[in-house]
Amino acid sequence: MALDAISVDAKAGTLKAMGKIPNLTNDIKQGIKRAWFATGKDLMKEARQQVRLRKSGKKYKSLRFRSSAPGESHRNQSGTLMRSLGYKIHGHESMTFGYGVEGNKAPDYAIFMEHGTPRGQMKPRPTLQNTVNATSRNITVNLTDEINKSVEI
Repeated sequence: MALDAISVDAKAGTLKAMGKIPNLTNDIKQGIKRAWFATGKDLMKEARQQVRLRKSGKKYKSLRFRSSAPGESHRNQSGTLMRSLGYKIHGHESMTFGYGVEGNKAPDYAIFMEHGTPRGQMKPRPTLQNTVNATSRNITVNLTDEINKSVEI
């Protein structure tokens, strides 16, 4: 189970286009599944780019790189958090993107990086949310393209 994840869902009623199709054919299900794989790759690529962006946070002597400021995606200091990031496809119905999703153990601090600490000592560095926001158009395009390919005669 993922420590923290953002779920992208295509169950009936969630996406308007899917909610209007009462019985999905196997071709359409395969198209949606292909779209989830393309989306997962897009999300991983964007997450890497988000983490590599120049950060405007504080520069600590003990850390090699400048830290991220609140609201920015986290700064890769050791690589542990990025190595735990992944996605998993759940058939044609959904995919999950987050830390610890692919079986790589998410570090304990992953949830604090994404949402901040409970008492607000550290503000969020929402890498997952920033990544999904940056790729939201790609998610729609992937689904549309793959479903269209599936129903072409």
